[in-house]
Amino acid sequence: MKKSILWLGVIATLSQTAHAEALSSRKTQGFIKDFYKAMTAREDKKLDAMIADDAKINIHLTKMNQSFSLSKSQYLQQIKAAWHFGHHEKYKLSNIKYTLTQAGLSANLTLRLNESRTILNEDLSQEQEMNIDLSLIDEQIKISNIKTVTNF
Repeated sequence: MKKSILWLGVIATLSQTAHAEALSSRKTQGFIKDFYKAMTAREDKKLDAMIADDAKINIHLTKMNQSFSLSKSQYLQQIKAAWHFGHHEKYKLSNIKYTLTQAGLSANLTLRLNESRTILNEDLSQEQEMNIDLSLIDEQIKISNIKTVTNF
């Protein structure tokens, strides 16, 4: 009986270690780069799968001094609208910093994003400071929260 309890403890410890490894710096940074590759490729189904259903998205526009909170579906709708009216999208990520939280079950990324596209024959760009929370949901990494401050 004592051996069974001991083995259960060892297995529980090993499973927590496996989750911590799932949200390593390399994997989470790769995940966010894949997210923006999917944006560039206009893969809406892939983006949908990469964002948690209950994700919260907060956007602050500095020039207009306005803030918005969006649901996942509203955020994806905004992305699709940008695709409809724009083309030649480019996303350049820099200053990516990573923090592992909750014993490997979640992570936080901060980064700078330079986003550019052509809309109505005009080249537009904006810089964003982003704070993105990632969580392990059903053993898959998903975006659970996005906070962005943009110069738009």
